[in-house]
Amino acid sequence: MIKKYQIFISSTYLDLIDERQVAVEAVLDVGHIPAGMEIFKGGRDKMETIHKWIDESDIFLLLLGGCYGSVDEVENKSYTQLEYEYAISKNKPFIPIVLSEKYLLNKAGEAGKDKVFESKHKAKFNQFRKYIVDKYSVREVNTLEGISSAISTHIISILNHEQESDLNQRRWLNVSDVNDTANVMLWSDNKKREVYKKCLCEMMKKQYGDALSVDNSECISDAFLKSLSKGGYLGTSDRVIKLKLINGTRMKVSIANKYEYLYLDNDKRYFGFASHISEGQAITFKIDNVLINGDDYKERIQLEKIHENKRTQFPVLVKIKNHIPIQKIPVQIDFQVSYECSVNDFFMAYGLPYLCKSCTVEIILEGEIADKYIPVSSTFSPFSKSTADSYLANELREMLVHRIKLPDFSLSGSGYSISLAPKYINNNIGKSGYEE
Repeated sequence: MIKKYQIFISSTYLDLIDERQVAVEAVLDVGHIPAGMEIFKGGRDKMETIHKWIDESDIFLLLLGGCYGSVDEVENKSYTQLEYEYAISKNKPFIPIVLSEKYLLNKAGEAGKDKVFESKHKAKFNQFRKYIVDKYSVREVNTLEGISSAISTHIISILNHEQESDLNQRRWLNVSDVNDTANVMLWSDNKKREVYKKCLCEMMKKQYGDALSVDNSECISDAFLKSLSKGGYLGTSDRVIKLKLINGTRMKVSIANKYEYLYLDNDKRYFGFASHISEGQAITFKIDNVLINGDDYKERIQLEKIHENKRTQFPVLVKIKNHIPIQKIPVQIDFQVSYECSVNDFFMAYGLPYLCKSCTVEIILEGEIADKYIPVSSTFSPFSKSTADSYLANELREMLVHRIKLPDFSLSGSGYSISLAPKYINNNIGKSGYEE
């Protein structure tokens, strides 16, 4: 199957009309699709459109002559430079084509120096040009034929490495491809999102009519896709909470967490912790144990407590000051903390940071606290029936639940809350525990 890639061509326009045409023809000659925004003048209102074109393109090509181009008043950079920086931030494969001074001088002899060389923003242009040449070890082009040859060479080099990147996941599809559902995997991420939204919208239209289907489908699909793109995947998230009275109504809370991360984006491969707690809890809060793949990191952890005046109920943020890098995925993390508080001060809420295959919580009341109090818990989980009409989300029926299990493959943001209530003899609930 012949793969066609969209290549975004970025350059200044009026000074490089002929050179752009050569670049377009070079892309077509090797069987791919050129794209560019030369029909637009510079302007902030056009940048969003340009970003979408770059997002949908597979490769970014910069054709750099002797002019800097129009400068954005906010960023104080040319739109050509902003296009380049945006493409690089999106990890687009990059083709730099830089015209040599010899080529530009010959051109200036015919067209005029003021139409070929930058005068108004010369320092900015020289800095940008030097950066591109130095960073990518660019061999400058001396002829129009050289532009075509350089582009062909770069494209072949990029495609030779496509199996080592996600480039072959983002090519243009023929009609025959769309008929083969297996090839949906070759769609760009943006195309998958748009198709998903359209399908959801059509389903809602069929069920509810046009009234709210568009707005609701946008909201639901955005929330769902955002949850899936958090950058991590938990195999298991298990927590054991032990509550034990110390004296009177004061108790010790011990929390043992066991996480198994099956995937983490590179920029999220570290261990960290942050939680908002009350001032009373903050006094005795401590980290008891940290194991990462069996290695003890407790002594390396630096804990800090920050008082946030804008919060009233839980004004203290406790967090790990120094993130611990995670070297290997999958990774298993065992993390234990404890603190003391009054029974009335106890409240716990937790939301999953990533999609999670299995999440459970055990609540253990040790000693006399079990005779005086019972746990009150509830769950919250997007797109889960248990948040709406199942007894699993009914607080009255959950008052004696000592084990919480979220639905398998819960999305990020799913979670639970736990507090304690006095145990009454005549509460019309005859036994502890709960039945499936």
